[in-house]
Amino acid sequence: MAVQEAAVFGATHEILGEVPRAYVIVQNGSNVTESELIEFINERVAHFKYLRGGVEFVDHFPRTAIGKIDRKVLRAKAKAIVIKDK
Repeated sequence: MAVQEAAVFGATHEILGEVPRAYVIVQNGSNVTESELIEFINERVAHFKYLRGGVEFVDHFPRTAIGKIDRKVLRAKAKAIVIKDK
């Protein structure tokens, strides 16, 4: 697949409360689109796990001192986004 690394967090939705939003690092040379990733995931997961919050492509993830993804930073970033109609 075209994805090197991904993380999913809840983004604020004005009607549903919270919806999944993916942060994705793609492989070098890959040209995968947001709609392709959403379609791929939505075919494989339960209805409540659909990526209604969308996909954000990033160059790198914030890391802790030991090299793990700093989930607190990404979670705060996802919570700051308000999804209006998806």
